[in-house]
Amino acid sequence: MILLTDVTPMLAPSYTLLAFTIVIIGGLGSPTGALVGGVLIGVSEALAGFFVMPSMKAMFSFGLLILVLLFRPQGLFGRKP
Repeated sequence: MILLTDVTPMLAPSYTLLAFTIVIIGGLGSPTGALVGGVLIGVSEALAGFFVMPSMKAMFSFGLLILVLLFRPQGLFGRKP
């Protein structure tokens, strides 16, 4: 990260929230789900930044999170309790 941006104490919360979103989308306890969730978030943010506005990237990530929680609350690769 140090090669891409300046490292400050306020850098961590945004990446922590993004990582939490990725894990919830993929399903808790599923490494495959975390990988797929990361790819989905990455593609959705890239497409949103390209087609809509770069400042609205986070909105698409959280929209994807809401859709997954509505239709599959355990995550994409999570098990039903």
